[in-house]
Amino acid sequence: MCEKIAPEVQRKFRFNCGYCDVHTNMRPWDATDYDHRVPGAGTFAAGFYAWGEIMLLQKKIWNGPVYSEGPAHWFYSGLTDGNYAQDRVYDLASGPWLVDFDLLRMHPLECNFGMGMIDAHFYNTPGTKPADRRIALDRFFAATVAFGHPGYLLPERHAAQRHYENVAVGEEEFRSYYLIQAIATKYTQVLAMSISYVSRDGRLLSTEEALLSENCDLMQPVVRYSDGTVTVVNGSPKSGLSCEVNGEKIVLPPGGLYAVSGDGKVRVWIGEIDGHRAEYAVSPDYSYVNGRGVFTWLPGCATDGICVRRPSGTGAEEVIPFGAKRIMLPYEAGKIEVLGEDCSVMRIESPYTENGCTVIKPSVDAVSYRIIR
Repeated sequence: MCEKIAPEVQRKFRFNCGYCDVHTNMRPWDATDYDHRVPGAGTFAAGFYAWGEIMLLQKKIWNGPVYSEGPAHWFYSGLTDGNYAQDRVYDLASGPWLVDFDLLRMHPLECNFGMGMIDAHFYNTPGTKPADRRIALDRFFAATVAFGHPGYLLPERHAAQRHYENVAVGEEEFRSYYLIQAIATKYTQVLAMSISYVSRDGRLLSTEEALLSENCDLMQPVVRYSDGTVTVVNGSPKSGLSCEVNGEKIVLPPGGLYAVSGDGKVRVWIGEIDGHRAEYAVSPDYSYVNGRGVFTWLPGCATDGICVRRPSGTGAEEVIPFGAKRIMLPYEAGKIEVLGEDCSVMRIESPYTENGCTVIKPSVDAVSYRIIR
């Protein structure tokens, strides 16, 4: 049927990728046909072969990737190009994060995204999801990076999530996109070369050493990739992380994250400053900082909320605020254009400076600002 239907669908709609729903949600033996008249009756290989052929046919017909649902996706690595990276059998919320199988066996064959969806990450063990939505997201993002996955763009919160009063609608989209995007473009394209686990006394242990010394329960993997990218993740819900990587002292709270590209141009961090959480991601394409309600200096600027900075031509940049009441840029601006939703200029403001820094107090009607130096 796939051989008949997929070419007709492609003729009409001309796709360049597709989502083969449900297939990788099931194990091959979940659909074993025991009818003795069917070739391969009583074997899960028959169903596995048919599903694999479907995925290969679809890729061939639209000359692009095919994705599916997970969480039994490891069987199909390479037949699919990626899946929701959910694991509803293993206790990811409180069990050790052993990243070796995913990074060494699955990672070379496909890019599985996120950790599934946020609720799927805490699916197996009721009561393990932190009451603070931001802390739950910290662990979700940390796991995404630890297992070498590209990001999952969190959808706008629906009615069932409105009780998370400390998280504004839209904040999760900003965080899930800008925190992960830049560093994921590095580690998803290369192979993991070494995997270590941080011990309780700050040493980097091999997988075997960590297992024998019961240090894997800290959920603190350190991964080095072939392009020099390094990721350090603290997946522990309770313990802090302290270690040294490439001569740099890394200290992370529970749910903390540190990552740097091999060329040093991309850096990502979720951690604590003066007792409160903050985060940033800097890259040649953009910089993202989030003071999480406290006015904080982070790489590139200071803000109490979210601030995204994007290059916008020679000597100019676009500044996108979200939930920020005050932003300080480390230079004096010559001109500030207030932009609307279609990027049109609504008005021009005179720059206000303090100690050589440009101060922006975002207005309600402004979507973003173009700052001309």
